[in-house]
Amino acid sequence: MKNRQFILLIILLAVVFALTAVVMKFYTPKDKSTDTQELQSLRERQEIQILLGQAYFLMSNGDYVYAENTLNRLFEKSPNNILALQMQGQIYFNTARYAEAENTFRKLISINPENASNYNNLGQALAAKNDLKNAIVYLKRAIEIAPEVVMPYFNLAELYLRIGDKKAAIESLRIAFEVALKNRTLILNLSAFSALESEAEYRSLIAELLEKQLKLPAEKIVEDSKNEQN
Repeated sequence: MKNRQFILLIILLAVVFALTAVVMKFYTPKDKSTDTQELQSLRERQEIQILLGQAYFLMSNGDYVYAENTLNRLFEKSPNNILALQMQGQIYFNTARYAEAENTFRKLISINPENASNYNNLGQALAAKNDLKNAIVYLKRAIEIAPEVVMPYFNLAELYLRIGDKKAAIESLRIAFEVALKNRTLILNLSAFSALESEAEYRSLIAELLEKQLKLPAEKIVEDSKNEQN
């Protein structure tokens, strides 16, 4: 489940760094007395981008302690930085501090209530705490906001399976497959649903999926699969 958080940090960071570079390149102070505060603000934003980059690099290499320390320095300058909070939540989740991850994702939802990934990630944190009832509620909310995103459907199906509702799990998988095929995304790993292999409806669903996937253009499948993994 850890790999099913869909926080596209590297893309967002690249955009932030590019915008910062453009701002600094074309910024020209009008006069020293009136522009001091604005220049300090620009420098502070640049420092924040540097800290974001450092934290992301450390987190990507599994150096969670140093990444967390870097984020704490960043929060002193920008307490509600969304990218930093997303990284903090992921660090908490990856280090099994699920209650702290839950608090961070709830904070992100309060800041941006229309971001589906925050609900998906909160659902994952709650599921890790075995609060399956509320986890399902938040995964459904993620789907309501972004019905074209595949991963919450799989996460939801997995939770239904955990509570023993195989019918609901299969139905969630059916929708996930429909969305994936619409997006031309190749589905390879279904090991989490091995408990459904004895169900005729599930076997039929898998056979149907394989048949439809074989009809997709090979080049498009490879391209979209790479994009899904990044």
